[in-house]
This record gives sequence, structure tokens and C-alpha cells, in this order.
Amino acid sequence: MIRLLRKLFALPFIWLGQLAVMLQQPGPAIPLLRMAWRISGEGRIGLTALVQVFRVYGREASSAEARQWMQKHPRTEVAAWAGLLALDSKRLEDARQMLDRGLQLGRDREGMLDMLQLRVMLVEGDTDRLRQFCRDMEARRDATPQVSKTILSFLAMDALEGGRFDEARRRASFLLQVEDSAAAHVVLWALATRDGREDVAARHLRRASACDRLECLSQQAVAADAIGDTEQSRRCLAELHETRPEFAEGMEERLARRREQQA
Repeated sequence: MIRLLRKLFALPFIWLGQLAVMLQQPGPAIPLLRMAWRISGEGRIGLTALVQVFRVYGREASSAEARQWMQKHPRTEVAAWAGLLALDSKRLEDARQMLDRGLQLGRDREGMLDMLQLRVMLVEGDTDRLRQFCRDMEARRDATPQVSKTILSFLAMDALEGGRFDEARRRASFLLQVEDSAAAHVVLWALATRDGREDVAARHLRRASACDRLECLSQQAVAADAIGDTEQSRRCLAELHETRPEFAEGMEERLARRREQQA
């Protein structure tokens, strides 16, 4: 009953704050959404406020506020947001702590905690554990579209890296039935290149680049290495270094771990 009353009292601030967001006025939205969060204690409202803080004041300000909120009013959505920002700042241990705290609080409807868990595993580089997590998530029916896409992309690339080319083709083709995916096109580019089908490979590469140029370069570096084209992999990494060095570093670490596992 108390929770319902708090949410009712918060409604005017929620409506006004969301209206300001819709009008692309994040500055005025922030105090309204903060007030709505303090009154209601709803994690989704807190998350909305933190996103606006991120847009106006940047990552560190939003991260600091999220950590403060977790000390007084811990919520799954706030934990997940704080963890994702920690990962973006390369604070893996902080991200792990927020993930553990979020898992204690329970899952969120937006799937942010699932995304945090997935990204932590990607950084940690435990391929076997990550593969099992993705397969378990694939069997679930409550995963959000963004989480599902990330999982399907990983499993398709993992099959390619593991030399399971039929599985890679099947997974990439299925992903393209869901949406136009850079990762799926890159997997199919690699398979077509391996089979000597240059026209098909070129078509998939164009579509991958049109979807997301940075993701295309990142995934192409891994895919090229998987089919033995180390020179193409190096070219992709070099181009990636010029635009997003942190992406290139992440791909280099992933390739290094893969070679260690295969040695």
C-alpha cells in the first residue's frame, strides 16, 4: 500500500520529467526525475534519471550518482547501469561488484543485468563459461531483443572461430531473419571468402559496413583470423586503431586469448 502511494505521489514528477525528455530537454528533466526517484524508489525511474545525467554531465557524473544511490536505495536497474559505466571506464572489479549486487536484488525487465553479465564475461575472456551462458540465455524466452542479438552474434562468431562452419552459417542466417546484423554479415562474408565466392563475400561486407562500420571492422578482424587470413585481420585492426583504439585493443586481446587456447 505504501509503495503504491509513493508511486502515486511521484506521478506528476514522472510525467513532467518524461515530457522534458520527449522534448529533448534533459537539463530540466533531471531534477524532476530525481524527485520522482526519491519519492517512488522505482528502479526504472532512477535509471531514466541517471541516463539524463549521463547525457548532460557525462559518464563519471552518472556513475558517481548511481554508486551513491546504491548505498542508500539499491535497485537492480541502478546496479546494472553503474556496472555498465564501470566497464566502459575499464573498472572490471567495480563492474563485478555491481553485477553481484544486482543478481542479489533480482532481474530487471529491461535486461540490463543480463547485458552486464554478458559484457563482464566477454571482458574476462573465459570462452567456455561465456559459451555456456549464451546457450542458456538462448533457451530463455524472456531475453530482451538487444541481449538476444548479442548472444546470437557471439554464438555465430564462436562457431566460425571453432571451425563449425555449418553451424556458423545457420546461426548467421537465422540472425539475419531477425534483423540486418553486421556480425551476421561478417560471418557470412568469412564463409564466402573461404569458399572462394568473392561476389557474395563483397555483398555481405558492404551490408555489414552499412549496418555498423565499427562493429564490422571489429568482427571482421576476428572472422578473418578465424579463416586464416591474418593479413586482412591486421588491416582491420590498424584501421580500427585510427578511429576507436579501445575497440582495437579489445579485439587484439580476444585474438591473443584465442591463440593461447589453441596452442
